[in-house]
Amino acid sequence: MSGERPLDGLRVIELADEQAEWAGKLLADMGADVIKVEPPRGARTRSFGPFAGDIPNGERSLHFWHYNTSKRSVTLDLATREGRALWLQLAARADVVIETTVPGALDGLGIGYDALGLANPALVMTSVTPWGQDGPYSGFASGDLVQMAMGGIVNSCGYDDHDVPPVRPGLNHSYHLASHHAVIGTLVALHARDAIGRGQRVDVAVHDCVSVCTEFAATHWFYAQKFVERQTGRHAHPQLTAVSAFLAKDGHYVNMSQTREERAWAEIVDWARAAGLGEVFEQFGDANDRFARGSEVLAAYDLLVAEMDSEEIWHRGQELGMTWGAVRHPEDWLADPHAAARGFFQEVTHEGLAEPVRYPGPPYAFTAHPGRIGRAPWLGEHTGEVYGALGYTSKDLEALRESGVI
Repeated sequence: MSGERPLDGLRVIELADEQAEWAGKLLADMGADVIKVEPPRGARTRSFGPFAGDIPNGERSLHFWHYNTSKRSVTLDLATREGRALWLQLAARADVVIETTVPGALDGLGIGYDALGLANPALVMTSVTPWGQDGPYSGFASGDLVQMAMGGIVNSCGYDDHDVPPVRPGLNHSYHLASHHAVIGTLVALHARDAIGRGQRVDVAVHDCVSVCTEFAATHWFYAQKFVERQTGRHAHPQLTAVSAFLAKDGHYVNMSQTREERAWAEIVDWARAAGLGEVFEQFGDANDRFARGSEVLAAYDLLVAEMDSEEIWHRGQELGMTWGAVRHPEDWLADPHAAARGFFQEVTHEGLAEPVRYPGPPYAFTAHPGRIGRAPWLGEHTGEVYGALGYTSKDLEALRESGVI
């Protein structure tokens, strides 16, 4: 698989919705040839807003663009006999199939893993579903919020005031977790194929992925049989921990922690003196005294932070070797000099748009393979070239279009 990117030469067929589009994107951005199979009217995620220029259109969905960079698109109706025949031909020439259909649905059509594995014993088929391929919940309905709640993560997110319900992380959090594990499982299965000479099915349950990513909750329970308590802006923990978010002069919060290092504390005191707060900070003794009087130290921090902007505070803290940071809006990263220095954002040209679109680049950097991404495909953009490579003529394709197969 030598080439410009790590996965050049790998062929992936993707029949996936929002549960695993991110997995296909990660593989495609690493160089895999990911062919997205969509129904003739397009993937459901093409209808997800927001839209470029606020024009609702399946070809202008920013959501779809983000989750489908670097892929190719073909259309196919698997409900038709001809569509199923095309599907089998695509899979026969692939290394990997990523799919998110209801468990048993493809088997019911005669085009599931048993049929694909018979035609292509080297195939790795990664199936991402809410509850997995078997078990009493495998046929249950689900969604991102359901998985975050059932998997335990929501229980750790929220506020000190437990009269207020818990909260959830951002949209598609569970699907990102599942996609990451799907990519890991797929690459491991490909590695195993080199050793044993055949592929296998990788069964990824979104719930399993969420339930093993509950941070400290599982650790505290397994070792001490203690439940964690959700806390405002802090890690969930069995005991109440010290407040770490302080409101800065510019109206933004900063995360700050106490220090046991006397050198760092001495510099904080010097900093406070320059701000006219020397007497407030000089009253505290060594680390033991400061931690014993924790609430007083936090009140002193409140006074210091109120005189400075959040960005200034976190940079000053970093100069002192402190693990402090500003609580930013996500869009603040767009203009950050560190992101620019690393080339994190990449401009991608879209036909019909006057200006290139800025995308987050690959979340990994290979020293031997410069990372780059391509735009998401138009609906069915590569139908002709992909099926043409299977031997279908332009006349064949026209007949398939007329019959609604593609």
